Amino acid sequence: MISDQEIDMTQGEQEMVNLLRRNGFVPCDIPACNCGSWHPRYGLPERMREIANALEDAGHPLTNENGHLVLAALNALIAERDALKQETIDWSIT
Repeated sequence: MISDQEIDMTQGEQEMVNLLRRNGFVPCDIPACNCGSWHPRYGLPERMREIANALEDAGHPLTNENGHLVLAALNALIAERDALKQETIDWSIT
């Protein structure tokens, strides 16, 4: 049987969750972080900016050619990597 105190605590927790959500916070679901906390929603654009910058540094910026899609730029980067691997294998065989 659930006590009145446990019911109140659950309702209080739900109120806190609602308060956090109303103020732009989301539960952490970043596997690398795994903190179980809440982060401001603006964290997602910051992470996306980091990814876009890393792709640009690797020579595959988000442009009109790839539709500004991270997946398209990443696929091009992976294809480039695979081609370089194959070239290295071909070179080492000869």
